[in-house]
Amino acid sequence: MPYPDLINLYRKPKESNDVFMNVLILIVMTCIVVPVLLYRLFPLQIAGLLQRMLYSQCGLTSRTISVDGIDWPYLEGGNPDGETMVLVHGFGANKDNWPLYARNLIKDYYIICPDLPGFGDNTADPALSYHTQAQAERLNAFIRALGINRCHLTGNSMGGMITLRYALSFPEQLHTITLFNNAGVSGSNKSELELGVEQGKNLLSISTMEDLDALMTFVVHQPRKIPMPIKKLMYSKAKQREALHQSIFEGLTKELEAAPLEDQLANISVPTLIIWGKHDRLIDVSCTEKLRTAIPRNECIIMEDTGHMPMIERPRESAAAQRQFLQALGG
Repeated sequence: MPYPDLINLYRKPKESNDVFMNVLILIVMTCIVVPVLLYRLFPLQIAGLLQRMLYSQCGLTSRTISVDGIDWPYLEGGNPDGETMVLVHGFGANKDNWPLYARNLIKDYYIICPDLPGFGDNTADPALSYHTQAQAERLNAFIRALGINRCHLTGNSMGGMITLRYALSFPEQLHTITLFNNAGVSGSNKSELELGVEQGKNLLSISTMEDLDALMTFVVHQPRKIPMPIKKLMYSKAKQREALHQSIFEGLTKELEAAPLEDQLANISVPTLIIWGKHDRLIDVSCTEKLRTAIPRNECIIMEDTGHMPMIERPRESAAAQRQFLQALGG
């Protein structure tokens, strides 16, 4: 045999094979067991890590700025030379509603996603007024503190009502507004949420982990399973603010009954994009009839197989619709 040394080099003794397999098994078990152990011991920390990874993958960075004694956490990222787009979340939500949507726009626009007072990691001061006009004024102070003179303002649900208030109060500071299933108007058909309110129920409240599952099924048309670390983080934050959010919900309900925005929609002077999920169970799609009729310059898109949060359920399609709307206006 001409090359016995080379052949013997590749003949592993049985003892070496056993050692190799034991090391391989140890490595595989470590890769499985360690993450599971870390998750069980530190679920909220793991959720925070996943959250930061999401921000990074979507091109966003977490920041905080103090405005009039309130610390505003927010996400920012995108094209610093582009026009600014501010994205405003709804009731019980936070800035994390927007990263998947924002990543489709960051090449063209500079994105800001704040936590509103009362929500996310912003203040939980029960002494504040959470009336949507008060929130719009605080939002204006936040935007001005960032040195933004004009922006495209986008809001979902309660954030959409705040966006309408902002457009009525500070139109000179806006290029456009975009409304995702906004509150503030009533439709010809009552939603399940409205029917629940009439029965003295808050279908958005979270008292147990099961309530969180039910809420996700309620707000989106085709719910996806939430990773348990994220689910635990969401539940932990919801429980911390359960009493405050119930108080805010009751205040918003009274505000909607006493001061709906139907009579003021004709005064919206900026171009408006309306995006609505056809299968919204919180705010019925029939609300678009009043918006389309009353707002002078508007475009309306109703999405099939979509619930209350098109920017989460259809982020790519929703972002493409907003980009097309803005580009048609030269923005």
